[in-house]
Amino acid sequence: IILDETIFYPQWGGQPSDTGYITQWGNIFQVEKVRFDPSGDVYHYGKFLSGNIHIWEKIDISIDRGQRIVNAKNHSAGHLIDIAIKNLGLWNLIPMKWYHFPDGCYVEYSGTIDDTEEKMIEKLSRELEKLIQEDIKIIVSSDGNNSPLWKIPRMITYEGYEWCGCGGTHIRSSGEIGEIEIKKMKKKGGNIRVSYEVKNKDDIEF
Repeated sequence: IILDETIFYPQWGGQPSDTGYITQWGNIFQVEKVRFDPSGDVYHYGKFLSGNIHIWEKIDISIDRGQRIVNAKNHSAGHLIDIAIKNLGLWNLIPMKWYHFPDGCYVEYSGTIDDTEEKMIEKLSRELEKLIQEDIKIIVSSDGNNSPLWKIPRMITYEGYEWCGCGGTHIRSSGEIGEIEIKKMKKKGGNIRVSYEVKNKDDIEF
């Protein structure tokens, strides 16, 4: 289904799409995944649980609240890890790849570290805990230029830190993340993959 506008987040930038429902007069379409088309259209893929949808008529749309919060927390946590890495003085680590899916989040950097994995996990965990306790506000601006042509340019930052281009969903502050557990810091060739898990899932108002 293609709508003239939508609140569903399409899969992009290492973040999974929203899921939910499109309804009209008792007819129900279950949205299982959402994707961008290069033309600028947003495709809502899924299945009809009942009836059909009539074109040019109003519909109601609702997203899975719990899943949206989990995805937003995972995404915001990835950005906070990047700040923590820089706060530890590891400016040689350049973020190259992001994966914010619940089945195994990570941020991958080009570059190397001298400390052991155990020491780095300990240092990074302490820094993240401090940043979470500071409850740093996340600021979103549409004044950016790092988005695809069919998306509105958008920048985000944790207040007081560097801006970066990002089209994903986020929570309101670092304090809302709750807890980030660093699972691994795996060295592979010239890259470091920081695997993490957000322990508190959908426990905030949204």
